[in-house]
Amino acid sequence: MKIMNIDEALLAVNDYHGAYKAALSSEQADKDSFKTNGHERNYVLLAEASRICAALLANPEVMAQVLTSFGISAAGENQNPFGPLVRALFRKEKKGGGTEFNKSCWKFGNILRFIRDEGWKPEEVADQLRSLERPVDGKVKKKLLCAELLDRAKYSHEDDDTRRTNALALQYMLESDGIGVVEGDIEVEDKADGRLITLAASWSAKQGKWIIRAVAVTNNDAVAKAIMPEALKAYEAGSMDLLKRVAQQHIQMNAANLTASETRMFAEMQIGDFVWPVPVPNAAKARSKAKAKDEANAVVA
Repeated sequence: MKIMNIDEALLAVNDYHGAYKAALSSEQADKDSFKTNGHERNYVLLAEASRICAALLANPEVMAQVLTSFGISAAGENQNPFGPLVRALFRKEKKGGGTEFNKSCWKFGNILRFIRDEGWKPEEVADQLRSLERPVDGKVKKKLLCAELLDRAKYSHEDDDTRRTNALALQYMLESDGIGVVEGDIEVEDKADGRLITLAASWSAKQGKWIIRAVAVTNNDAVAKAIMPEALKAYEAGSMDLLKRVAQQHIQMNAANLTASETRMFAEMQIGDFVWPVPVPNAAKARSKAKAKDEANAVVA
């Protein structure tokens, strides 16, 4: 299967989504059928999903257009490339219009990556999943659960790296000066240091101010996820700035002019004959060590 343009891509994704919804509706009308046919339905759906995903991944430009059309962010470094595609293929309608991600289908991203790594062709995926049976952490697992757990185990180090980088980026943002200050009190249950909230505000042309109307989200994890892209950008910029200062000024580990965040960043560097970049996401992490070493030596020289 080849997908050459956005029209072909959207047709494939929407046709698939329609077939997925039709399968669910048919089964949900018959509870017994839903219980007994769920796995069999997933084998067939995942086989076709693997075909569509392979075609989209082979055409990154078109895939990016598809994801943008659904308001879905592309996978970042060390993230499962099948995750965003699963969000599009297995999306569900929201009340009042629009779509949202079907959280119960998140595991399909792991299974599709496992299918790719196994090298299974789309036409053999269903049979392979039906018969899949392998040990995972000393216990034999079968079928879809087996595929999911094997994939998670294989890529656990990447998941750990992502969580660690996100935590460092969020901490860096929380320790920065910020972009403004709210005057007056905001009533929330927990005001522990580092508590995150999301504010709903409207612009008042008459007063020339943003007027806060409500606290829209009070779950720390949800807010952290929402601001993570900006936190990562700030962390990357800060870490690369520190790298330049280290190369130029030979800052020592106990230098008094480092902030708490910079001290943590500095601990990620290896200072010896060469200066190595901080392990940060996206562009900074993509730079080769050889190039970073050459640039650092040139600055020191």
